[in-house]
Amino acid sequence: MKQIVYAGNDRQPCVAEYAIIMDDSGFIQKAHIVVVQSSRKGVWTSLYNTDEGRNDVLNRILAHELSGVRVEFLSFNIILDLSDRMLGMRLPIRLNWSDYIAKGNPYQEIFLPVSGLKQTILKVFGRSKKETSVWSVHVVGGCADFFTDLMDPDRQDLDTAEASRLLQQAGYSRSTRLMHKR
Repeated sequence: MKQIVYAGNDRQPCVAEYAIIMDDSGFIQKAHIVVVQSSRKGVWTSLYNTDEGRNDVLNRILAHELSGVRVEFLSFNIILDLSDRMLGMRLPIRLNWSDYIAKGNPYQEIFLPVSGLKQTILKVFGRSKKETSVWSVHVVGGCADFFTDLMDPDRQDLDTAEASRLLQQAGYSRSTRLMHKR
């Protein structure tokens, strides 16, 4: 596991560990980004509690470790290893469209069909509703900023068994962490 430092709510340095786990169980190989924080490492702002810190960690991992890898083949997992339990969640990785377009990435924009005089006039002046689309092969690590949202309806809570499995695959051992502390 690698250590990553991010700014907490008071801009203090906080630390987490992460690993990337390859998953070849399906037709197309995928990867799980696993970020873990242990309460045994001291007082810190949890990645559950800081959108900015969480998104910074995600974007640095995507840009430096997974540059050019399609984001649709990745999952982002945050696990809190507390002294008495583990909490985990899998957050969807969302694209910042404004940043994607501003960085000159390829996309297509089409005007939606109009009906009625008002919508026709708006279309003539380029003010009607547009649909923006992108081919997923262009949405890759490092292409733009990405973000997560704790209230995302597609967020998945990880049960203890799933969190433990991911941590084991990442090479993280709770017992090793406990022994070093003693």
